[in-house]
Amino acid sequence: MHRLLIFLLITTTSLVTIAQPPIIPYRKGNQWGYCNPQKKMLLAAQYDLTRPFNKKSLAVVVKNQQQGLVNKSLKVVLPPAYQAIAYLKNSNYLKVQKNNYWALLSPEGKLLTDFRYREIERSYWDKYFLVVEVKKSEANYGLISSLGKIVIPTRYQRITPCKIKNKYEMAITRWFYVARQGKMGAFYLPQRKEIIPTKYQSVLLYHQSDGIFTLSKYQDKAILYGACDSTHRIIVPFKYDKTEESRGQIVVLKNGKMGCYNKYGKLVIPITYDFVSYVGNDLYHVRNGDSTVVVDKNNQLVNMQIPPYPEVVEVPDYDDDDFEQMKMPQISYKDGKVGFKLRKKMITPYKYDRADQFKKGLAKVWLNGKVGYIDVNGVEYFED
Repeated sequence: MHRLLIFLLITTTSLVTIAQPPIIPYRKGNQWGYCNPQKKMLLAAQYDLTRPFNKKSLAVVVKNQQQGLVNKSLKVVLPPAYQAIAYLKNSNYLKVQKNNYWALLSPEGKLLTDFRYREIERSYWDKYFLVVEVKKSEANYGLISSLGKIVIPTRYQRITPCKIKNKYEMAITRWFYVARQGKMGAFYLPQRKEIIPTKYQSVLLYHQSDGIFTLSKYQDKAILYGACDSTHRIIVPFKYDKTEESRGQIVVLKNGKMGCYNKYGKLVIPITYDFVSYVGNDLYHVRNGDSTVVVDKNNQLVNMQIPPYPEVVEVPDYDDDDFEQMKMPQISYKDGKVGFKLRKKMITPYKYDRADQFKKGLAKVWLNGKVGYIDVNGVEYFED
């Protein structure tokens, strides 16, 4: 037991030490520079503000209300001549603003576009970036690549990656949903083309490989459902109350009864059942009332039992930042003041007026109207 406690103590201490950044923003009075964890100055206090370094070893510095970038060699990458520089969430790329327009920056701080976008909203897997241009007082969305090239023109009201059966977005996504004038379609990146035209009420992709889409549109004063393939060839006509994919085939619902089309557009199971699902190998699970049976693609009874579907358990999608946050000291409050605790141990006294949570081994704190940084051991990197 004693050895186990020593091991846990060493492990905890090591985690805290590892999390400590080697270059830390340091404030002297009203001026900022950088120091190492031992408070030795690496860059003299000469800026109005210095910020922590990002994953790709860049940091924002501010002088005369203008922002720039320095690298970990403390060399200027971009001079402080811009309105704002911001890291894109969950990305190694940045954006920089000038004259109220944004441009994309590479992880090394290189300009990848001109200053033409009203906003660069987010990154998708560091491969694509959602951008906004304003045309005729309306926001128009587009997509650019990591090289700054236009992938989807800025002419849509909305652009989102096609999720596979509502699961998490993945970097292999080649399709993006697009919306224009209240209608939906789908854009295929390899061809740089809107293949599913923006004329539907809903569009839902089920398989990247097969490219099966279920669609809905207004027709005969009602919303009717159908389906198409990846070339926009209609494989299920628009005459159903609902269409839904089932393991690569399309189950349809009409007047409370269900049937099934295969992926080639052939109605293989007539619309006479209370429930239909495809189970593979040209077999279908069908039910009427309390009677559940298996039929083949010719709707002929098959004498066999189908095992129940396995239960799907969703696994939380934690990233590295989430795990790091779990082991950092946490904010604690007492008598209107803020301190930090690591489990039950106090790391700092309750002395700060305000504080942010730890990120990359540093936390921003406010004391007597001024801001500064502390590390995970409670060491303060500021002086008045």
